[in-house]
Amino acid sequence: MHFPIAIHRPVRWIRWIRWIGWISAGLLAGLIGCAGYFPQPAEHHSPYAARLGYPATLADLHEGRRLFVMKCDGCHGLPGIQKFGTTKWVRWLDSMKVEAELSPREDTLVRAYVLAASGWLQDSLAAEREAKSKPPSAHTP
Repeated sequence: MHFPIAIHRPVRWIRWIRWIGWISAGLLAGLIGCAGYFPQPAEHHSPYAARLGYPATLADLHEGRRLFVMKCDGCHGLPGIQKFGTTKWVRWLDSMKVEAELSPREDTLVRAYVLAASGWLQDSLAAEREAKSKPPSAHTP
């Protein structure tokens, strides 16, 4: 039995809609995957800030994160905390503090947050790599 062409066209449109949906979902997943990682400050970040010369309270770290996201995202996309180590972040922040029009207090808060989060993340990733590279210990009774 032969169907009129009008019946076949909706099937084609459904395929196109599905195809566009899959493409959109893939693009969205890619954008989410490329987004930077900016951990919320926690108590364990404070020692990293102090060790790097920027003693800060938890409230200071939250304010530093807020300023980092607000000021830096205004001109360009935010690089994730994981993108650089602490040494490179210091150079990057030195070059951007004038562009971002940060007051000395704001600069200190942003540095405290970025360096604390970066130091904590680098140490966490190093510990994770070390744990994965160690062979499981043999348990003898």
